Amino acid sequence: MLMQIAKNIEELKQSVEEKASAVKRAEEGATDMKKRVDELSKSLEDHEKEYQGVLAGKSSGDEEKCLEDQLGDAKISF
Repeated sequence: MLMQIAKNIEELKQSVEEKASAVKRAEEGATDMKKRVDELSKSLEDHEKEYQGVLAGKSSGDEEKCLEDQLGDAKISF
């Protein structure tokens, strides 16, 4: 009887430890995902600004100037 209780206690301890480990991995995964979402959001904002600049250049009727500006911006970023 005591052996069975001790065995059950050990199984419960192991189960709790496994669940705690799973929670920790899930939290770490959520942190990584949040970082990635932040990176993608920033990238999206940058691309939207760039796209708006292209649209502004096209709507001004001076596409050549717009393309020259984009080329200058690209050279600066490298």
